Amino acid sequence: MEYDETRKEAIKQYRKSLSTSKIKNFVQTENHLFTDITKNRNDFYSNEGINLIVNQFDVEKLKVFLDEFMRCGPNLDVHPTKILHVLNRKTDS
Repeated sequence: MEYDETRKEAIKQYRKSLSTSKIKNFVQTENHLFTDITKNRNDFYSNEGINLIVNQFDVEKLKVFLDEFMRCGPNLDVHPTKILHVLNRKTDS
């Protein structure tokens, strides 16, 4: 139990340090990692970490992430509907 909480807190801290300008590199790097990981093992926990990061992005970061995810993130298991729902709700005035 303690490991999970420590892991989630580390992921939250990483997300806070991830600037909008670094999201393109983040998506590309994670996609390359998943290309290798998914060949040999279950990638549930890694994808869960990415979703924790993405779920905490503000609108500006979500827009950049969604664009990069669609261009170069085919191996990432992120549900675009969650991103679109947040963008729609927060940008619809």
